[in-house]
Amino acid sequence: MSKSNSTDRSTTTHELLVRSADAALGFQRDDGSFPAPQYGVDQELPTPVRTTAHWLLTLTEAYQITAEDRFCDAAADAVSYLLKDELRPSGFTFHARDAPGKDSCDGLVGQAAPIRALARASTVLDRPELAAVAREIVHLHPFDERLGLWKPVEIDGTTLSFDRTLNHQLIFAASIATLADDDSEIARLLRRFLTMLPSTMRLHDDGLIKHYIRPNPTDALRTVVRSPSHWRLLLNEVVFHYYSRSAERRRTEIGYHPVNLSSLATLRRAVPNHTIWNREVIQQALEFSQANSKLYLSGTESHGGSAMPGTNIALALRVLGDKDLDDVLEFLESDIRRKYDEDSGLLTTTDSDSTFQAAAVFLLSHFPNITIQL
Repeated sequence: MSKSNSTDRSTTTHELLVRSADAALGFQRDDGSFPAPQYGVDQELPTPVRTTAHWLLTLTEAYQITAEDRFCDAAADAVSYLLKDELRPSGFTFHARDAPGKDSCDGLVGQAAPIRALARASTVLDRPELAAVAREIVHLHPFDERLGLWKPVEIDGTTLSFDRTLNHQLIFAASIATLADDDSEIARLLRRFLTMLPSTMRLHDDGLIKHYIRPNPTDALRTVVRSPSHWRLLLNEVVFHYYSRSAERRRTEIGYHPVNLSSLATLRRAVPNHTIWNREVIQQALEFSQANSKLYLSGTESHGGSAMPGTNIALALRVLGDKDLDDVLEFLESDIRRKYDEDSGLLTTTDSDSTFQAAAVFLLSHFPNITIQL
């Protein structure tokens, strides 16, 4: 696909998805994988699982838009990679990272992307066995009914303590939501997760979502008494107050606020009639993004968190705030104008981790085919 005419300097969301997918064919490896992200720190080396899953989402979308076999074939190759035995060496969760002293599954977030991608590919490629694999991995993860939280599972099948990072819980929930229509148990777990969310998702006074979960202290204590291995839940109660006053933590929370809102928007589409959507906590979180719109529109990369903050907020305002497309377009355009490289057809400018950012183009599939002014 040729790039947009330089005189009108516009494109569409579908054109961006297809052009990025077309460019990605040039660096898809022989085994179907795509280059791993570069965000690892402290000797942490991500595997290609997450970026391959994200590109699989884009390839399936490009195939739906164009019906071109090259995108279908590339998507099938990416699926073949994700189904390799070596990626689930013990038959449990995906090997998402190599990090001394840390789990190899990368908590919940390391499993979310391949679950979502396999579920989507199952529908688009008409391969029901892929959804079966995705459901299998979801059901490996124990869910605590009292706290409304999932526990990660290591690649050898060991159940770990709760993933205390809120955006990880939300991303996991949003990813498995694609399977809820055909799995009553997943649908039930999502409803319970949302019911308990006002107890686990805490906000600053201005509506900024806090980084760590904070379950009801009594429930947390009962959980630790029953299973002492979850002692970090009590530690979490102590550091929660410290981090609530930390300027550095607040910068992190500002960066992840769009990620949290985007996941909530995805969950509302999957579970539209839950009472959580009428709760003040959702409205307060939305109001923070609007009150700080200049920050997100300017794309302050140093805050980290979201690779596409404007796109995340546009989705949240559209779904959670019931805004028209015209009311959220400036957020969507802000990402594209700053990050889209017309020469390569990829979202590779401005961010230090261009590999991860480019793969995030799949987020545009949440929107209809609308015109973007470059």
